[in-house]
Amino acid sequence: MLGRVEIKGDPEGAVQLQHQFKATALGTPLITPPPAITMFDNTDLIGADIFDDVDARLSSALDVAPNAAEMQQKVRAVAAYVASGKEARAAIDTQLRPIIAQFKEDALTKTTPYVNHWLCANTGGNYGANYRLRTAANYAGIWANTPSEVVYFIGTRDANEQTLNGSNSYVMHFPADKLPELVADAYWSVILVRVPDYRVVPNTLKRYNFNNHSRLQRETDGSLKIAVGPKSVSGVPESNWVPSAEGKPFSLTFRIYVPKEASQKCEWTPPPLQKVN
Repeated sequence: MLGRVEIKGDPEGAVQLQHQFKATALGTPLITPPPAITMFDNTDLIGADIFDDVDARLSSALDVAPNAAEMQQKVRAVAAYVASGKEARAAIDTQLRPIIAQFKEDALTKTTPYVNHWLCANTGGNYGANYRLRTAANYAGIWANTPSEVVYFIGTRDANEQTLNGSNSYVMHFPADKLPELVADAYWSVILVRVPDYRVVPNTLKRYNFNNHSRLQRETDGSLKIAVGPKSVSGVPESNWVPSAEGKPFSLTFRIYVPKEASQKCEWTPPPLQKVN
């Protein structure tokens, strides 16, 4: 269960509301201790150690994927080989490393449609047999809503397909007829996070995201500009600027809640980030 509280300019009120949430157990549930696992992070993903004690790990949560049984049998076969000796373990670990590196490269550009320099994550919730997409969702966000609830647009490249870098300044310019609120039946938000840990970037403004409750200034023609960079950008109101960390890569996640058909089909996307000289 994942609960989010919208701040709406009142952080203290949001925390007070959060503290009022209560979960009450009906009866006396028995909670099975989680299986032991080697700690890892997004910088250094786990290698051959993942194949240790696999039955305990596989049985810790039921898998609804239609190919789960087939995949689990393959996992058990690899686990038996890993357990056969040090050379086998080293061989599997050596084979895994380039696969992991390629996965990290492809996770946010090739797992779902890549449109207008944004990954359009319009498949979520139950991923069926698409375990690559499920793994990418876990890698970058732990969990995802179903497409009828929200469509995610992930940005890690600019309009020239260069990796987003916190030392550079960028501008997204939404034409008046392509504003995000026009494709959302609920609300929209955009958040800047570090790569590869996907946490917000500390800054003196304590500004980490924008949404349709933010006090963004529009252009005279009704269009909207959002700036991203280590400093405010000339020609864009400072109220429309999200700070980045110099020298650090970052990612943007644009969420459209209760999306209209155009965003669900990836026909609408945020504009690409144009690098500012």
